[in-house]
Amino acid sequence: DHGESRGGMRVLIHLCLFVVVILRVAVIGSLCCSVMPGRWSAQVLEERRLRAIRRGYVVARSSPAAGIVKVPPEVAPRVRAVARSLSLHQQHNILSGGCEPVARAATRAARPLLGDRAYKAAMRQHDEGNLAKHDWSRPRVPWADAWSSASGSAADEEPLPASSATIGDFTQQPLSCDFSPEPTPPSPPLSGG
Repeated sequence: DHGESRGGMRVLIHLCLFVVVILRVAVIGSLCCSVMPGRWSAQVLEERRLRAIRRGYVVARSSPAAGIVKVPPEVAPRVRAVARSLSLHQQHNILSGGCEPVARAATRAARPLLGDRAYKAAMRQHDEGNLAKHDWSRPRVPWADAWSSASGSAADEEPLPASSATIGDFTQQPLSCDFSPEPTPPSPPLSGG
């Protein structure tokens, strides 16, 4: 019996030593390899991100608040011009405190709060937006658009900020312009005999 307990004790000691060795390997392995198995290193992640950008899977946004509108490539420059005009329209309605239904009228209402250069740039932008919507007489070709933007057309100019007022972030402010006609009061009942 005494010999069997010594054999059992040896197995227990060997088992404990085995566990200690395994734990040491695990601790040393975790210290020298900070990346978990199956995870990408920072360098590999950066390479994958750059490859995705090159292939067009990742597209930069001008602002987290800005949205992306999917349109056919042929009308994209027109949509950008209209969007710039709409953005100014919203800004000028908020700035003037009005709800003008026409973009140029909103800019005229905000004129006292805008500098002369900002007013003129906004009106040029509204002209560009109107041409984009209504002028279909001449086809838009990519090389002509590239040439006109290289020459510095009004569409490429950003309007200057207001001189005596801060425009701020207009995407966060609700704007309610209810242009529905007021209900007409009911007619008095006809009294008939």
